[in-house]
Amino acid sequence: AVGANWAFAPIIDIDSNFRNPITNTRTFGSDASRVKEMGIAYTRTVQDIGLAACIKHFPGDGQDERDQHLVTSINNMSCEEWDATYGQAYRASIEAGALTCMVGHIMQPAYSKRINPGLKNEDILPGTLSKELMGVLLREQLGFNGLIVTDATTMAGFTIPMSRKKAVPLCVAAGADMFLFARNLEEDYAYMMDGVHEGVISEKRLDDAVTRILAAKAALKLHKSVCSPNLENAKRIVGCQEHKDWALECADKAITLVKEEN
Repeated sequence: AVGANWAFAPIIDIDSNFRNPITNTRTFGSDASRVKEMGIAYTRTVQDIGLAACIKHFPGDGQDERDQHLVTSINNMSCEEWDATYGQAYRASIEAGALTCMVGHIMQPAYSKRINPGLKNEDILPGTLSKELMGVLLREQLGFNGLIVTDATTMAGFTIPMSRKKAVPLCVAAGADMFLFARNLEEDYAYMMDGVHEGVISEKRLDDAVTRILAAKAALKLHKSVCSPNLENAKRIVGCQEHKDWALECADKAITLVKEEN
C-alpha cells in the first residue's frame, strides 16, 4: 500500500533467555519448532504478495542478556544445540525461498571455532564481520544463495571489535552483500573504497555482492515495474477496520492471567 518491497522480517530469533532486552516482544516465542513454522509461513506469504522476506538476526539472538546496540553479544549454544534450534529455523526459511538474510552483531563461538579450529577466543568476531559464519555456516552449510545484509552498522556491537575504518570494508569482504546504515556517508564510503583499493575487498567479492543485489531486485521484478503508491489507495488499506480488529484480537490473546483477585 505504501510502496515498500522489502520486509525486514521474519524475526526467527528464539526467546530462550527472559533477560534478553530485545527478543521478548519481537519473536514468535521460545519454542524453536513454533519459531521455525512461523518463519516459513511469514516468508512464503510476504513473498507471494511481492515483498522480499529477510530472515534475521543470524546467527540468532535470544541467548545472551545483552543488547547489540550497546555491545557485541553472544549465542553460546554448542553446534549440536544450534543445529537443532536456530539451524533448523534458518534452513526451513531458506528452503521456503527467503530472498534475503540479515546478519547480526552476534558471535557464535562454537561454530566459529569448529570451522576455524585455529581461531583464538579473542579473535572470534560477530556474524557481521565473520567469514566463518557468513561464508561457511550460512552460505555453504545452510545453502543460502540470496542477499546478505548487515544489521545496522551504527550499533556498538559492530564497531567494538575493531575500528570503523577496518570494520566497514571487512563486513563486505567477509560475505555481506549490502551495508545497512552509515554513521557518516562520506566517511564510510571512503573506508569502503580504501578497502577495495587496498585489496581487503577483492574484485570477485565486490562483483558477487553487486550480482546478489541485482538478483534480489530482479526476483521482485523491480526492473519491469516501479511501484508508485497512491495516497488515497494507501489510506483505504493502512489502518482499515480489518487490521484494527486483528490488532485487538492479538492484544486480547496476548494477555496472561498471573493471579486472580476480586
